[in-house]
Amino acid sequence: GLQTPNPAVATFFRMPSRMMRSILVAASLLHVVAVHNGALEADDECQEGSCAMNALQARSARGQAQQSDALGALLGQELEDDEAADASTTFREKALSCEVNSQQAMFFTANGLANSYLKKSFAELVRAHFPTKVQKDGLLQVKTLALWDSCFLKEAVWNKAWKCTYQKPIDFNDPDNYNYSTLSAKTGASLFGAVELNGTSFGDLFTTTWEASSDCEAAGMKLEPYWCEDFGGALKSFKDEHQIDFVVEPLSLIDTFASPFLKRAIAELSFRENVSDMSNSKAFLHTLRQEIDSLPVGSDEMYEEMLSDVDVIALDGGNPDLHKFALSKVSPGFARALKKRILAGQTVFIGRSAGAMSGADDMLTYEPNPNLWSYLFGDSATPSGMQLMGNCAIRPHWSVKWKPSVVFYTMLTKSKERIIPVRNGEGVSCSRGLCRRLMYSGGASDAIAVGELGEYMSAATQTCQDESNQALWTWCSESRHLDLGFIKLPGKCLNLYRKCFRTLANRYCEVLTNHTFAFRNSQTKQKLLEQCLQNGIA
Repeated sequence: GLQTPNPAVATFFRMPSRMMRSILVAASLLHVVAVHNGALEADDECQEGSCAMNALQARSARGQAQQSDALGALLGQELEDDEAADASTTFREKALSCEVNSQQAMFFTANGLANSYLKKSFAELVRAHFPTKVQKDGLLQVKTLALWDSCFLKEAVWNKAWKCTYQKPIDFNDPDNYNYSTLSAKTGASLFGAVELNGTSFGDLFTTTWEASSDCEAAGMKLEPYWCEDFGGALKSFKDEHQIDFVVEPLSLIDTFASPFLKRAIAELSFRENVSDMSNSKAFLHTLRQEIDSLPVGSDEMYEEMLSDVDVIALDGGNPDLHKFALSKVSPGFARALKKRILAGQTVFIGRSAGAMSGADDMLTYEPNPNLWSYLFGDSATPSGMQLMGNCAIRPHWSVKWKPSVVFYTMLTKSKERIIPVRNGEGVSCSRGLCRRLMYSGGASDAIAVGELGEYMSAATQTCQDESNQALWTWCSESRHLDLGFIKLPGKCLNLYRKCFRTLANRYCEVLTNHTFAFRNSQTKQKLLEQCLQNGIA
């Protein structure tokens, strides 16, 4: 994980540029080693051979940069493809300093149980946790609740005309797509068509131009792209492969407990750039505020009863802000009852992508529309998940392009959390009081080298700050410096940082060559930029 260095560094935003450069140089030389001696890639590795799967080193899906090259040393190998891990892939484990008790059993992944190693590891965790439930024939049957709130706005869930191609052709009725029927949704698909609710008229949100050869991110689409890869499908194979029968029941707290107006309002907030552009925006926002003020729904006792016989809780991937809204606004009693069961060892937790982030500490993401946070949460909410592993946060789908954002975030927010990078095909397993990172052998190091910290901070400020937002940057920096009690991270600052994350992540190669290699001549920088892009990091 990545730990925060001296919080006073956050005040550099208010300093003159010459002074800032001096501090950045000092920080890069004196601070970064201390940060990473106890941070990313600094945890104790399992004894040699104890965590390996087969004998071959993991291979990059897109090739390996030459380690002798300055850029290659920084990029290393990347395993980005979902299918990169196969029977010949070597895994290793690293112990993590995350706060868990001896009763907890948890599993965090980036893109689900994507390979045989993760499936085997999760099966072993579940079987070890429920030894008394194993039947005489060796079969273990566990009741599982699959929480699909993160998928609630996916067009593939609601639109029967949906079809596209991503790696393979897929449509609404494909077994791999969990739609409103297979998810046992209580919401009717008509809610996302042209409809009038509480005196407010809404237009049709469905895309009508879907073809089998369509890209899954259609131009102008208003609901979210791709399909819902629900844990209900991923766990089906375990009965034959590992003698575990996951009896899965899908559940969305938003679908079950939110009002029709609130459900539709979430969809409107998610696709609109400016809510004020709505013809009926004043009435819409007035009703929305009434709906939010009427939350939460249900009592703790009701949710405790609902969860009383649940052995496994599985949080799907998708939009992390929707998991957050469901668990903290719609049904916080559900979250309290669930966390109580997980801490007591009564329920095993597994999460993928957004679900993994939701089970840990701060959710480092830039994809959700800022409107969701601004109108559903406001300034008093924090971007943290259920904090099931203390101050450890999960950053799924990790690649080195996330380094500048992570450094920037931890420095500016004074976060004391440890950010655990999880690539596609990797995971984190927690049991018996210890969390272990299940990771590819031979991949790129996640450590940040001497000199990178100051450059990343400089790149962040130059990339993300301009005259239009200077005052807000200063206010957010001072707020963190003053450590304003219960407000860990005001919503306006969160949205500002997320916008910066997006820029840094999507323009990683440009930021890298323009700042990290600023001392190189233009011809060399162009070569480095081309090499970075060719290695699939941008």
